[in-house]
Amino acid sequence: MNQTLIACLFLLLTILVPIGIQEQVAFSQQLPSDRYALNIESFDAKTAASFRGLCVVNKDVIWASGSGGTVVRTTDAGKSWSKFNIPKSEKIEFRDIEAFDENRAVILGAGTPARVYSTTDGGESWQLGYENKDERVFFDAFSFWDEKHGIAFSDPLDRKIFVIQTADGGKSWRVSEKGSLPSALKNEAGFAASGTCLATFGKRQVWIGLGGKAAENETGFSRVAISNDNGVSWKMTRSTISRSESAGIFSLAFVDENTAVAVGGDYKQPELSKNTVSTTFDGGKTWNSADATGFRSCVAVGRFKTKKSTDWQAVLLATGTNGTDWSTDMGRKWSLASTKGFHALAFVKDTNVCWASGGNGSIARVTIKLK
Repeated sequence: MNQTLIACLFLLLTILVPIGIQEQVAFSQQLPSDRYALNIESFDAKTAASFRGLCVVNKDVIWASGSGGTVVRTTDAGKSWSKFNIPKSEKIEFRDIEAFDENRAVILGAGTPARVYSTTDGGESWQLGYENKDERVFFDAFSFWDEKHGIAFSDPLDRKIFVIQTADGGKSWRVSEKGSLPSALKNEAGFAASGTCLATFGKRQVWIGLGGKAAENETGFSRVAISNDNGVSWKMTRSTISRSESAGIFSLAFVDENTAVAVGGDYKQPELSKNTVSTTFDGGKTWNSADATGFRSCVAVGRFKTKKSTDWQAVLLATGTNGTDWSTDMGRKWSLASTKGFHALAFVKDTNVCWASGGNGSIARVTIKLK
């Protein structure tokens, strides 16, 4: 390689690297929330099911799952919905769903028997990929690193969090070895409120948010189980979200590999706002306390550009039974955006559009606009 070519490559690298850094900085310099407006548009999915599972594939394809063995899907941005009932699953609550396109989806059932189904034909048929009849098994959430590799967790068995993984897109699952599983405290467990108390990021990260009644000699704060190697090894860290029988971390969302937001609170006392949000900026080593305006079951991170700005904007939404909050400073401060509340949220990638699902067949499109 001649010296001129080497010099050109070096010059190109010195130009490209700062560009990436500048975009990351622009992403963190957010406008105040009073510069944004929130628009909520409701849709009729023609069912009264309670939807706690929600997956947004793109602006047109959205899947939701919930009570009564119900799954719905739209392929035209909500104009029409298809409803699917999985055979012999009428009593199962599908608390989480992951989809890869309009044809392929995986659903996770909570309760007994614990089941995972998948479809490759748009919901017309479903294949049972995993079943566990142990009454102690209660799956709370699952997530995928890519279209083949995913991970799910259940409340603990014998003080060990129960974990299963797939390497074929959810068609089959293997139980993680007991020695590699994170240890749980007495009464510590997850909350299957929105399918988001487990979150994956990149190719290797997976975090699990926990809660549950604390013993007299334990801290009153919820913990996060962290793995940076696809669940091979785990470490535990303490958040600032309060912990009790009905309180803890209900949802986690990554901004980047080191920045994440956890939300929760006490679902039996939804008006309580203290210690309902916890943020980390150092990969979970330390957590910072913040307050939403009440109990929040799901948090989602939106990343988009507007016509009035060439910089990336970030708005975090958190929802619960008594309303929806937003934050424009990476979760440090929150304000009420709407008194309309849901169970789950999910953004269309790199847009200002977020979908929401809730009780009694509630599905809505939430659009964030710059004033």
